[in-house]
Amino acid sequence: INAEYMGTTRITCSTVTNMATKAKSSTGKRLPASQTSKINTTSSSIASVIDLLKARLQALERDIKADEDGKAEYDRQLLLLQMRKEDLEKRLKHNSEWAQTFDAAIGPFEANYGSLQTSISGLYGNAKDEHLKGLTLLIENFDYHPMFKRHGDSFSGVPFKPK
Repeated sequence: INAEYMGTTRITCSTVTNMATKAKSSTGKRLPASQTSKINTTSSSIASVIDLLKARLQALERDIKADEDGKAEYDRQLLLLQMRKEDLEKRLKHNSEWAQTFDAAIGPFEANYGSLQTSISGLYGNAKDEHLKGLTLLIENFDYHPMFKRHGDSFSGVPFKPK
């Protein structure tokens, strides 16, 4: 049995057995029954091994195909992760540049923030005091009542008291 024959034709136990029964000795005579029986047993065993090896080969081919599919999916996921990594690196670079610009532009203001806050707080306190003096002047000199307008009041306005 040659490899070419095995590759193109399905070899079964009966095929090998038929070949064994038709076997002839080197002299061209038919073989005795005992030798034919041994050949039949051996050929049946060989055919069984061939069938088993074919089944194992098919299982291995299925496993190889599944591994190739899995590798292709893994490569796709790896490509997506690499693209995401590149995008994140670009964003990180952009954000770092922005932070440096921010520090350069806002840094001087931030250094003075405490003193500016104290200064503004003082100015606002002064504004509240002056506003209260203005309301007192309106109440004393113009008969203004901040909570409600009385009938006959000539002065109109909306009450406001800064906090």
